[in-house]
Order: sequence, then structure tokens, then C-alpha cells
Amino acid sequence: MSKYFKFVFLFIFSTSFAWSQDALKTDAQKLWQKRDEKESLAQAIQKFEQLHKANPSDQEILLSLIRSNFIMGDFHTTDKDEKLKILEKAFHYGDQALALNSEYSQRLKKGDDIEEAVKALTLKEVPLMFWTAASIGKYARTKGLFASIKFKGKILALISRVEQLEPTYFYGAVNRYWGGYFAVIPGI
Repeated sequence: MSKYFKFVFLFIFSTSFAWSQDALKTDAQKLWQKRDEKESLAQAIQKFEQLHKANPSDQEILLSLIRSNFIMGDFHTTDKDEKLKILEKAFHYGDQALALNSEYSQRLKKGDDIEEAVKALTLKEVPLMFWTAASIGKYARTKGLFASIKFKGKILALISRVEQLEPTYFYGAVNRYWGGYFAVIPGI
């Protein structure tokens, strides 16, 4: 009889947990819809972080964290140090998400350069690659010349891979990225 109660308890607990995660995700997505409001975006980020803690390998949640932090750092934050902190958080979430591709992760661990490692990334990872590169680029530009030089190879590799796999991603974002990149490159 006690096995039955344990099973019922586990079933109810797991169903309740899944329901609460779904509700949390729905709340986060509703707040995300108002991302032009700083407070709404901050609340969305908190909810996405809770979801990430519950399931660290959920690429959809990681993408939401990358984009949310990118927007918070780029559009809602004026203090340079705070902006850098938020943008760094965005691209660290991006690195986590990309590392979920085991072949990519193994290539980096064995010492392959980033240009070779990104060849393991697939169409599924295009949004992750783009927003990670955008976050790194914005971070580097805000930080200064040396950061731009440090991250240049990674940014170029990620954007080039997005261009190879889905050149029209996010309404032609690759072309916009290259336009911005080549507009500022003389300063790098």
C-alpha cells in the first residue's frame, strides 16, 4: 500500500511541478511581450532565470535569457558598468546554450579554433549563434578596443555560420550586422 501512496505522491508532485513551470513560462512570455518597458523586461528575466534553474538545458529558455539581457543592456541601461555586466550575462547564457551541442563543445575542448568549432553548429542553433554574437559584439564595443580585438574572431565565426545556414534570419539580421560591423571596423 505504501508503494501506491509514493507513486500517487510522485505523480501529483511531478504534475504540479510541470504545471507551475508552464504557468511560469506563460507569465515570462507575457512580460516579454512588453519588453519595451524596463520593469516588465526585468520581471521576465527573473522568470526566465527561474525556468533556467529548473531546466538548464532548455535552449528556448536560454535564447530568451540571451535576448532579454541583450535588450536590457542595450536599450534600458545607461550606466556603462551595469550595461557591461548585463551584456556579459547575455553572452554567457549564449555560450551555455551553444555548449549544449556536444560536437561543438568537444571541438573547443580539444583545442579547435572557433572557426572550426562553429562548423558543428546547426540550423537549430542559428538564433542562439546570432544573439550570442550580437551580445558579444555589443559588450566588446561598450568595453573598448581591446575587448573588440579579443572577441573579433568569435563574433565573425558565429555571424558567418549564421550566414551560411540561414542568411535571412530575423528579417535579414546578418546583413544588418555586417553593415554595422563594417561601419565601425576602422575604429577597431
